[in-house]
Amino acid sequence: MRRASASVVTWRAGVLLWSLPLLAVAAWPSPVVLVVALVVVGAANPVVDVNLDTIVQRMTPEATMARVFGALDTCYIATQALGSLVMAPLLVLVGVRWSLVVVAVPVAAVAALSLPRMRRLDARLEAPAALPLVQQVPWFRLLTPAVQESLARSLRRVEAGPGATLVREGDPADAFFVIASGRVEVTQEGRVLRQQGPGDFFGEIALVRDIPRTASVVALEPTVVMSLGRHEFLAAVAGRPRSLVEEVAASRLAFRG
Repeated sequence: MRRASASVVTWRAGVLLWSLPLLAVAAWPSPVVLVVALVVVGAANPVVDVNLDTIVQRMTPEATMARVFGALDTCYIATQALGSLVMAPLLVLVGVRWSLVVVAVPVAAVAALSLPRMRRLDARLEAPAALPLVQQVPWFRLLTPAVQESLARSLRRVEAGPGATLVREGDPADAFFVIASGRVEVTQEGRVLRQQGPGDFFGEIALVRDIPRTASVVALEPTVVMSLGRHEFLAAVAGRPRSLVEEVAASRLAFRG
């Protein structure tokens, strides 16, 4: 599934709607055309801004997000300053109408000629297949869509046959797991605590409390789980309300069958 607000092609269409109205004003200079052009440019602004911000969020690692947006804002300011410096002598040399043409044509040409490449780039913005699994985890629901997608891309697929041990009681904890398909059995000191299926998760207790694994998890049938590393999991839940993060962990530790 692709979100409309994350389309590179749509962003390019917004850029075209910035430049084409300027060409229209240059070709037919009249108050009516000018007003229509301003309306179109105004409507294109949120199309460009929303799509560009979302594209950057979806393609940038969380650790470098602030630096990337800082660089992007620097480019905005630098190009605005350059335009201010160039436009004044351009108006003197060629006049208003040709100045609009000089500004608009390169922008429209670049946006139109890059359309095939933008379509290929759009394919990279597909939401990760594992995103629905991430969104089923209670404390991950509070995260921004960009962070949720980053977590989904960090998940690693683990396949297990019937009887395979996914987590062993007493072992060090290095990952959190969400079940994509199949069924598992959770045991503690030889006692069966519960069975879990698609959409359920396990492994958070040892990570949240920094203790060894408190239970064993064994596949009852062919099972696929998605594994999230310790660092990625703890970074995702950092700052979440303690009551929310530990709610499931505390209830599972308290349960004794």
